Amino acid sequence: METWAKSVGVWIDNVEQCLHDSLGEEIAEGGEAKVYDHGTTLIKSIGLDYFVQPILALDRSWIGDASTTLSMTDNS
Repeated sequence: METWAKSVGVWIDNVEQCLHDSLGEEIAEGGEAKVYDHGTTLIKSIGLDYFVQPILALDRSWIGDASTTLSMTDNS
């Protein structure tokens, strides 16, 4: 997989630095997600391996800003 990814130009050598540059500073981590401080916004990333079906990943999406209270509860 690495050889193929490098040959088509999508391989990232330093994933942690790339995530920091793209998402900001990681400020929290739990069993299913990581939360990043991106200046005026917070970004919650959820690993796709957590979900049985990809559609469930879209169901749990959350977008907010730094003035919003971050809730990790599922209110469904």
